[in-house]
Amino acid sequence: MRRLIVLIVLALVGAGLYGWTTSTSAVSVSGNRVSDSTFLAELSAIAKTPTLQCYLDALSHSSLGPGAGGDTISASSAATWANLRIEGISVADYVRTTFHYTPNAQALAQGETSLEGELTEAASSAQYTCPGTAAQALAAMPAEMRSAEIREQAMSTYLVSKLNTTIPASAPYTVSIAVSSSEFTSDGGIIGTGNPLTYTAGPPNPGYYTYAPGGVYTFNSHIEGDAV
Repeated sequence: MRRLIVLIVLALVGAGLYGWTTSTSAVSVSGNRVSDSTFLAELSAIAKTPTLQCYLDALSHSSLGPGAGGDTISASSAATWANLRIEGISVADYVRTTFHYTPNAQALAQGETSLEGELTEAASSAQYTCPGTAAQALAAMPAEMRSAEIREQAMSTYLVSKLNTTIPASAPYTVSIAVSSSEFTSDGGIIGTGNPLTYTAGPPNPGYYTYAPGGVYTFNSHIEGDAV
């Protein structure tokens, strides 16, 4: 799910706004930085824990293989994990700044369940037989890493709840985004069935949309029933 969501975030705000930087020992996204020591602790946990490594291999569609020394991880594996961290931080930053959302205890509990399910599904799809459960993989993470992954999953889930909708099949062809007036700060754009739509201040012609304060979007009748 998160990889799909990060592509949506990029479509809405553009990669240039994020200022992603990585190295083998640190990650930074728009000022949200994972410290050297934290990142190295995460790499160490992955290298030392076959269960965790297996599920993350499945999630990343790659192999977080060992390095030359004992309990180390290769440079390419470190880069893969850095990219996964970037994806999660980017989504969380977008949700926090756009929707002013912070997950509560219930949302975090749901995020943990969702993340366990996503890891399990990833392993199943890759036909991996991991030595343990997804819950055990989460338990093997350092506390800061586990907390970040669960929080970012909860925020990804929240973003999904705000995005998926279908244009009505009859007039008026309007869609209301499920946010309050204070949460709706600006228009991030609309992606139709494969193509971005263009904003217009007046009545929308085919290929265009308009919106009112509070997140009420109006479309042309030619895309009735389409998902956006």
